[in-house]
Amino acid sequence: TRPYGPSEFHCVFRDDRERDPARRWKAYGLFATGPRRRASQLSTSPDGVFWTGYPENPIVDPLQGVSHCIHDSLVWPEMGRYVGLLQVGDESHNYQWELMVSRDGVHFSRVSDGRPFLGRGDSGQWDQGGIQAAVPVQVGDESWFYYGGREKPWSSYPADAKEIWTFKSHCGLATIGTGRYAGFRLSDKQERGTLVTQPIRCDFDRELRLSVNAIADEL
Repeated sequence: TRPYGPSEFHCVFRDDRERDPARRWKAYGLFATGPRRRASQLSTSPDGVFWTGYPENPIVDPLQGVSHCIHDSLVWPEMGRYVGLLQVGDESHNYQWELMVSRDGVHFSRVSDGRPFLGRGDSGQWDQGGIQAAVPVQVGDESWFYYGGREKPWSSYPADAKEIWTFKSHCGLATIGTGRYAGFRLSDKQERGTLVTQPIRCDFDRELRLSVNAIADEL
């Protein structure tokens, strides 16, 4: 697991939930284990200045999912979890982003593995080539994702230098309700279903409201 080259930080934040002061600051990003093999890494710091790589890096390996070509990784704390985006690409390294989540910031599960959360545009659209993203900005009850898109996909990898400078990139915005990253649905042949959650324990003495949203046919 020794890195092939220097790790890259794609996001850095102070984790106020972390009990170990030596790991108060966290940084996630690229971890290369070879010249053409990329994974995801975690580094920690007590002060945001001096950093230590997590001993069990990489924390996300390309062989864990359907898509074996991964690159950048973004993580942020939200609603008691660590939510993240994993950059996933095809054989020519045209990237889009999939969703992942963790309870401890180390062990991540890929949500809807193989399906993009922030995907490339359709043919002819301004972001059909590849997507660059950032952690979301909280605006009211929404999460705003600012992202960059390339107008054309690479035709080969490594991309031709002349081809690189002829492709235009643009900036876009995608929004979603805060915490509404994923949902459940029935399979095509099912008309009824049951969803059982884990027990929910509340450690506070005040009124609690549970909101459930569903898209269903009228009875």
